[in-house]
Amino acid sequence: MEKNASIVAVPGFGFYPAEFWNPLFKGLAESEGGNIPDSDICDMLEDLWEQGMVPGSPRGDNNTIITCKPYWDTVTCIPGTNAGSTAVLPCMKEYEGRQFYTSHNITRECLSNGTWAATTDYTACLDHLVPTPDPCMMESSLCREDHELYIYILGYTVSMVALVLAIFIFLYFKEMRCLRHKIHTNLFVSLLTSNLCWILIAVIQHVSLSSNLESLSSTYCSSHVPLRYFHLSNFFWMFVEGLYLFLQVEASFSFGSIKLRHCLLLGWGVPLVITLVWTILVYCQSEFIPRSLDAQVGLAGEDENLESLNSSLLVNCPYTTADWKLELLAYNIPVFLLLACNTVFLVWIMAVVISKLRISQGAAVNAHFHLRAAKALVVIVPLLGITYLIMIVGPREPDDLFSQIFIYTRSILLSFQGFFITLPYCFLNSEVCNTIKVHWDRWKTTRDVGTAQQSTRNSVVTAGFITVCDNISRSRAYTYHTVRNSIAERRGLEEVKGRDPSGLPGDNDSPYINGNSENKEVETKFNN
Repeated sequence: MEKNASIVAVPGFGFYPAEFWNPLFKGLAESEGGNIPDSDICDMLEDLWEQGMVPGSPRGDNNTIITCKPYWDTVTCIPGTNAGSTAVLPCMKEYEGRQFYTSHNITRECLSNGTWAATTDYTACLDHLVPTPDPCMMESSLCREDHELYIYILGYTVSMVALVLAIFIFLYFKEMRCLRHKIHTNLFVSLLTSNLCWILIAVIQHVSLSSNLESLSSTYCSSHVPLRYFHLSNFFWMFVEGLYLFLQVEASFSFGSIKLRHCLLLGWGVPLVITLVWTILVYCQSEFIPRSLDAQVGLAGEDENLESLNSSLLVNCPYTTADWKLELLAYNIPVFLLLACNTVFLVWIMAVVISKLRISQGAAVNAHFHLRAAKALVVIVPLLGITYLIMIVGPREPDDLFSQIFIYTRSILLSFQGFFITLPYCFLNSEVCNTIKVHWDRWKTTRDVGTAQQSTRNSVVTAGFITVCDNISRSRAYTYHTVRNSIAERRGLEEVKGRDPSGLPGDNDSPYINGNSENKEVETKFNN
C-alpha cells in the first residue's frame, strides 16, 4: 500500500513514483502551471530513460531488454515501457479549450520490435468530457465578446444592404459610369464580398462547433482564404481612391493617362498575387513540416486517434494559426504601407482643400470655414481607411471602462464602414440625387403619374392627336391667306373690294391683307 501510495498520477505524462517526479518536474510543465513546454519535459524524460534513471527503464545488465522510449505524440507524453506491453497514462486536463476527467486513461501499445503502435487510444478521454459551464453565468464581463459579435453582425448586415443599393445605382444609371464612379463601385464590391465572407465564416464556425461536422470544419478553414483576399483588396481599393483624389488635386493635367485597367490591376490583381503566395506558403508549412518530424521519430503512419481528437475539438486550421512571419510579410506590412500612403494623401488633400477655402472666403475665417473643413475630413477619412490606422493599437487591460469603450467603438467603426462610405458618395451625393430625381421626373412625365385618373396610354395618344390636328389647321390657314394675298396684288385692290369674283370672302375681313411689309414678308416665306 505504501508503494502504491507513493505513485503520482501525472495527467498527460503517466504514473511515476513521487520521489522521482516531484524533485525533478513537479510544477514545471505548462499543463501544471509551469513555464516549460510539455514536449520539452517529454524530451527530458526520454534522455533520462536512455540513462536508466527513469523507473522501469533498463539499467546495467538489463540493457538488452527491448523497450519503447518516452514519446511525445503532439498531445501527451507516452511513458516508456517494455516491448509487448501497453503504456498507460492519465488523460490530460485540457486540450484546445476542452476539459477532460483525469480519472480515465490513455493507452498506446509498444510492439515487440520496440516501436510504438501507429495509434494512441484517446477513446476514454473523448467519452468523458467535462461539461463546459456558461461563462456568462460565472462572470458577466465575459459576455462582452458576444455583444461585440452582435455589433459586427448588425454593422456588416446594414453595410451590405447599403452597398447593394449603391452598386445598383452606379450600374443602372448610365450617367454614373465615369472613372470616379467605377472606382467607387469596385470599392463597394470589395467591401460587400468581405462582409459577406465574414458573416458566412461566423455562421459556419457556430454550426461546426455545435454539431462537430468534419465537412463544415474543412469548409470553415478553407473559407479564410477568400476572406483574406477580399479583406486585402479593401485596402488596395482604398489606396486607389486616395491615389485618384491626390492626382485629381495635384496632377489633374496628367490624369488622362490613368485608365480603369490600371485601377483594376492594382485593386484586384496585386492582392490576388499576395494571397496566392501566402496560401501556398501556409499550406506547405502545415503539410510538409509535420511529416518530416514524424519521419524522424519513425512513425508508420498518421495517428487516427489524434486526428479524431483534433476534429472533435476546435479546428486546427493552418490559415488561422499561420506563422507570424508569414502574417507579417503577406498582410501586416502591405496593409501598413497602404494606410501610410493614404495618410499622406489625406494630409496633402486637406491642405489643398483648406487653402482653397481660405482663398474663396478671403480674410473672413469663421466657424463656417472650420465646419466645411471638418466636413471634408469626415467624408474622406472612411474612404481612405484611416479608421483602421486609428484602431490598430488598443488598451491591454480588457476589463476597465476605457477598454470597453474602445472595443465597442472599434466594432462600430469597422463594421459600419461600408454604410458610412455610401452616405457621402452615393445616397447624399448631389450628383447622384439629381440623376435619380431626373429619372424619376421623366418616369412620372411619360406615365402621367399624379394627374387625371385616365389611362396613361390614352392621355399620350390624345395629346399627340391634338398636336397633329393643330399643326394641320395652322398650315391650311397660312396657305389659304398667303394665296389670297397673291391674287389681290395681281388683280388690284379695286377688283377685290366687297366680294371677289372667285367667290371668296372679302379681304378686309382677313388680317393678313393690309398692304404692309409684314404681309410681304409672310408671302415671301411661303413662295420660297
